[in-house]
Amino acid sequence: MPVAVVDRPTEPQVHVTRGSSWRGGWGALVITALSRAALAMLASLLLWSILPVAIGWHTTVVMSNSMAPQLRTGDIVASRPVAPQDLRVGQVLLADDPDHAGRLRMHRFVAVRADGRLTLRGDANRTDDSTPISRSAVHGVASLRSPFIGKPVYLLRTHQAAALVPILAALLALVSAAFVFRPDDEDDDREGGGLGVSDAAATGTPISIGTTRVLTPTGYAARHAATPVRPRRTGRLVLVGLSVCAISAGLAMPAHAASAFSDTTTNAADTWSAANYFSCANAVQAANPYYFYPLGEQSGNAAVDASGNGRNGTYQPSRAGATSGTTTSPCGTDRATTLNGSSGYVSTPTFVAGPNTFSLEVWFKTTTTRGGVLMGFSDTQTGAAKTAGDRVLYITNAGQLVFGVNPGRVAYVNTAGKVNDGTWHLATATLSSAGMRLYLDGQLADSDTTVTSGRSFNGYFRIGDNDLQGFPAAPTSNFINASVYNAALFGSALTAAQVSAHYDAAS
Repeated sequence: MPVAVVDRPTEPQVHVTRGSSWRGGWGALVITALSRAALAMLASLLLWSILPVAIGWHTTVVMSNSMAPQLRTGDIVASRPVAPQDLRVGQVLLADDPDHAGRLRMHRFVAVRADGRLTLRGDANRTDDSTPISRSAVHGVASLRSPFIGKPVYLLRTHQAAALVPILAALLALVSAAFVFRPDDEDDDREGGGLGVSDAAATGTPISIGTTRVLTPTGYAARHAATPVRPRRTGRLVLVGLSVCAISAGLAMPAHAASAFSDTTTNAADTWSAANYFSCANAVQAANPYYFYPLGEQSGNAAVDASGNGRNGTYQPSRAGATSGTTTSPCGTDRATTLNGSSGYVSTPTFVAGPNTFSLEVWFKTTTTRGGVLMGFSDTQTGAAKTAGDRVLYITNAGQLVFGVNPGRVAYVNTAGKVNDGTWHLATATLSSAGMRLYLDGQLADSDTTVTSGRSFNGYFRIGDNDLQGFPAAPTSNFINASVYNAALFGSALTAAQVSAHYDAAS
């Protein structure tokens, strides 16, 4: 309502109208209350996920959906330590991953084997984990869950930083909304001693501050001219920025690498690890393969092409050289094929020009000491090659993985360690204008930037056999005795990030 201010009896009266902004109304009050409640909930979830560390629990971030719907990517789970004799069927256990050294796995305890080891299974998986664990491998029992609070960490580790932009924008909007409400009397106190009158000097001309129109007399302004008008919003915006930075920094916690989770309590020097894809097949298909053979058929001679291109391969010679669909793959629910090492392989149907930009990729498990070819390029579809093979990915008798090409002179890259250890490995080889690269289990093992092409001829790719004449440490057998899964050919050189994502998809 109008308020009369008198400077002195001889001066005219000045009528001042109090501001009536929507920020002083019920709508702004509701927005502020709801925003502050949401921020309090987020803060409590974050605190709830960190506090258990103080009493020796393990805090981990869910990095795959293998335990969906109970646990999903971005959840933070606290696991309490447990004595081996206190383990019970039905508990969700955090344990050392038996298939990936140095990683952790969180799956449900479903059975005790005759040898005393434990069988685990992800709630989202149709079959049990392929490798059991010992009781001593268990770190704890999942006990507390903070949903979604670790999502920024998951997105950063899985190279999805762009997805953080809307999250941070929403958080900034939420923090800003928490300060929307401004009662009228607060505005009055800040702007003019409870009357809505600015202390700025004036000459009797109306000035506008927000929605308040003020007319000040010359005598009043003269006595208060030394007090400048200062905007009141700048400091609050700065505080909003600091709040967002503080919250973001709180999520960037050091952690231990894990297949489905990451440990944040034992070793701050380790790094995060995560799966970009829910299944191995999705990871391969996202990279647009030319051929893609999961190799899990239960019967028949056809190796189905899952690339969507309809280029089905053929088991050679018929089903005699392969035991199909009986070996559990590294992706848990899928099945793999075992080649016999004496005659079995898979031929591809398409006669192609030898590519100079491509990638070969295949999962394998073997204990062979006779070596053999995982994938390679031949001038014939079946039988003996007319000329030596090229673009070959093979294992030596000593168990080293080798990728070689022969554009006129043999060039190769290889792993330092052995891969014939009876565990699943992912081999990826690329050739492009950037040279040759060989990856093992998602990590670069060797490279040569001086070789950018193979021999020029047309032919077919084979899985499990090829001619290795002239290649170093050629194995006793060209045929591989190994379980093989998800063999693929790509018309591009996969990036290091793609290779890593393909490996992580099996976690």
